[in-house]
Amino acid sequence: MTLTTTRAQGSTPRPGWFRRLVSDARGAASLAVIAVIALTALVSFFWTPYDPAAADAYARWLSPSWAHVLGTDGVGRDIFSRIMVGARVTVLVSVAATALAAAFGTFLAVVGAFGLRWVREPVIILIDVLIAFPTLLIAMMLAASLGGSLAVVIVAVGISNGVNIARVLRPELRQVAGADFVLAARASGVGRGGILLRHILPGVAPVFIVQLSLTAALALLAEAGLSYLGFGAPATTPSWGRMLAETQSYVTVHPLAVIWPGLAITIAVLAFHLLGDALREATDPRLTRYSGIDRTMRQLRTMGGPR
Repeated sequence: MTLTTTRAQGSTPRPGWFRRLVSDARGAASLAVIAVIALTALVSFFWTPYDPAAADAYARWLSPSWAHVLGTDGVGRDIFSRIMVGARVTVLVSVAATALAAAFGTFLAVVGAFGLRWVREPVIILIDVLIAFPTLLIAMMLAASLGGSLAVVIVAVGISNGVNIARVLRPELRQVAGADFVLAARASGVGRGGILLRHILPGVAPVFIVQLSLTAALALLAEAGLSYLGFGAPATTPSWGRMLAETQSYVTVHPLAVIWPGLAITIAVLAFHLLGDALREATDPRLTRYSGIDRTMRQLRTMGGPR
């Protein structure tokens, strides 16, 4: 009875990881922002206040008003409409690049962790070599040979971030492969494929999910940077990065035209980063059994704080 009471006072069983995520202010706020961006991108296919490509010489550099909520740019295009359509590019690049990075990174991690030695060692070397190349450099090399496009951005971001995922997942896979439940499954006659799919990969899922959220943030930022440099979305496609490039020369005269796309990029990247932090805490097996002061004290102990 005493043991049960002490345990109940010392630690509180916690709900599933998704409920922990949405109960965290950072997780709930970041999910809300990401949902708004995705909804904006979806709505822009059916409705925008104005044609985002329509220029109006009589409506140049208008300040925000009821007619133009965020004002207009140097050729009279409605900034709010262009922000809405630019969300399409953001969602497309984030989803496609993250999916490519997940597939490429998981493949490299599995081969680097469990492949034959003559295959495993070259893969490890390949990871070390590719990780030395920045995303922007890979994209510019591809653009020089293939031309600038969203496909180039997606491939460049997918490859560079896939290598990062592989670097993080490979040691995690090897650690889980040595766990008792995996050894028990192997002893019971489960094949290598079954062990990998049913035991090892689910064991690294928390780390994998966190990496995906961070990859989405990096993909968004890379797309904005590449579009700013002219290697991203075509000139006819509104993009937040391209909007920055088109209005940067007027930042001292018409600062709002620069602030709006910059603010959109900042909020989106911050949302994905906060989601990654919240996911890390929600899926951390060292913290899932504790809440409140118990969780705080355990975090302090891991950092060398009060004991």
